[in-house]
Amino acid sequence: AAAALAPHFAVVLLLLAISVGMWWQVWVTGHPSSTVLCECGDPGQAVWFMAWVPWALTHGHNPFLTGEIFAGQGGANLLDSTSYLLPSFVMAPLTWLSGPTVSFNVVETLAPVLSGWCMFIAARRVTRSWVAGAVAAVLWGFSPFIGSALEFGHLNFALLFFPPLVFVLVFDLVSTDRRPTLLGMDLCLLSIAQFFSGTEPLAIFSIGALVAAIAAVAMAPRAFWRCRRRLALAGAVALVGTAVVLAYPVWFLLAGPRHIVGQPWPATPFLGARLSDTLNPGSGTHAASPFSEIGGYYGRPGPGTSYLGSPLLVGLAISVPLWWRQRLAWVLVITGGAAWLCSLGALLMPLS
Repeated sequence: AAAALAPHFAVVLLLLAISVGMWWQVWVTGHPSSTVLCECGDPGQAVWFMAWVPWALTHGHNPFLTGEIFAGQGGANLLDSTSYLLPSFVMAPLTWLSGPTVSFNVVETLAPVLSGWCMFIAARRVTRSWVAGAVAAVLWGFSPFIGSALEFGHLNFALLFFPPLVFVLVFDLVSTDRRPTLLGMDLCLLSIAQFFSGTEPLAIFSIGALVAAIAAVAMAPRAFWRCRRRLALAGAVALVGTAVVLAYPVWFLLAGPRHIVGQPWPATPFLGARLSDTLNPGSGTHAASPFSEIGGYYGRPGPGTSYLGSPLLVGLAISVPLWWRQRLAWVLVITGGAAWLCSLGALLMPLS
């Protein structure tokens, strides 16, 4: 057991060392109860979200709806906002003990560690090499996506445990003898956890999963047909369980008190990465992560490969000669390419 856990323990330590180095000004030169990365608006909102669920629980309030903000207008529907109720709930003991700023900084520090470790678990399904798995963990945990989310305190986007763990469940479903009902229950619990950690990432990753599923069926139709009953059973269990648990929260999000009608941000259809942000050099903003090249969060031109990140491009260049014959690799490439195209936003469908 110790030998099996040792690789996981080592990669967690590696990720934690990098993350603590990123937040040096919080844990070493500053103090976690009074220091945040930046004094911009979103980290302050994130600290408030960390405080909300513990406060709501102790005061008998519905955690989905707060009257502590916009009180004169009926409050705010937190499921319609960029809240993360599950992390706030999990960190409640620390929040009660040390305050929400400490909890926020702990989650900021551990988010890339958790995300990277989940990717390490996924990588171990296709390679036994610790080095390869550790590289995957670092590239995922400190990707531009997570780096930019951490910089602005967007914990709902920094906790990227969902995609790699879904990959693990699907991989086990098609390549092992594990009971599909149990895997379906795991997928149900994982989807519920993601819903309460961030609804936006759940929607994004659901679209990506659909693309991946279509690509996988197209590239391996016989394998799909052999596994069709296991896939259908696991999917049905996951769908029914998730629907039962999330029926009320989804109603609350879409039609509950103070739900959002129309577009909260009128400029949203025009936003998206610029093609130059991902292909050509430019000048960018400060990157929160040493592995990120964050460019144009608000549409400003960013450094080259700001969407992908140079380390990932190097990794792809190295891995292509090793994996180009593998259908699984091509499914992942197709899914990633679709995500890149979606990031271009209105460039795909110019609006008059």
